Amino acid sequence: MKHPYPAKTFLLVIMLFFFRGTNYSQVVINEFSAANVATVLDNFGQYEDWIELYNTGAVPVNLNGYYLSDHAGNPMKWMISGATIPANGYLLFFASGRDVVGGGFYHTNFKLTQTQNEQVIFTNSGGQILDSMTIRPTQANHSRGRVTDGASNWGVFANPSPGSNNAGAWLEYAGKPTMNPGAGFYPSAVSVTMS
Repeated sequence: MKHPYPAKTFLLVIMLFFFRGTNYSQVVINEFSAANVATVLDNFGQYEDWIELYNTGAVPVNLNGYYLSDHAGNPMKWMISGATIPANGYLLFFASGRDVVGGGFYHTNFKLTQTQNEQVIFTNSGGQILDSMTIRPTQANHSRGRVTDGASNWGVFANPSPGSNNAGAWLEYAGKPTMNPGAGFYPSAVSVTMS
C-alpha cells in the first residue's frame, strides 16, 4: 500500500534535518577570565578580561545577531557582528567595555567583575539564553573553563588557554584550612592539627 502523503513526509524529514543542522546550541562558553593581568594582550596592547566561545559542531556557525552579556537582567547586552566561528574552533571576545569590532578582534561594551555576582551569558537572536556561567573569583591570570573543550564539567586553569584547547584544569581551589586548636596563647605545648 502506498503512503498517502509521501511528498509531505519527505519534506518534513528534510526540514527536521535542516533545522537540526542549524542548531546554534552547538556553540558554548568554553573559558573566560576576569583576572587577565598578563596572560593575553588585545589589539590595544591591554590585558583585558576575555570570553572564549567554542563550536562543538562539525560545521562553521555564523554568530551575527547573537549576544554576550554579563547580566541576567539584560541578556542581550552586546550584539555580536561580523563573526563566524569555525567547526570545532574558538572565538575570543575581550570584555573591555570598548564596544568595537575590527581586524579580527571583538570588544564587548561591558567588562567582567569577579565581586558583583555577574554572569557570562551567550544568547541567540531571539533572547534565548543558550549558555551561561556565574563568575566566581580566581587568582590573577587564572581562568575558569570547561575541563576539556565543550565538556559539562568546569574547572580552574592556572595556565589559561584563550583560543586553544583546554587542558590541565583543577577541580577548584583548595578550601581555607581549619586549625585546631584555634589561635591564642597556651600555658604549655599543644599539638596542632590542620585540615
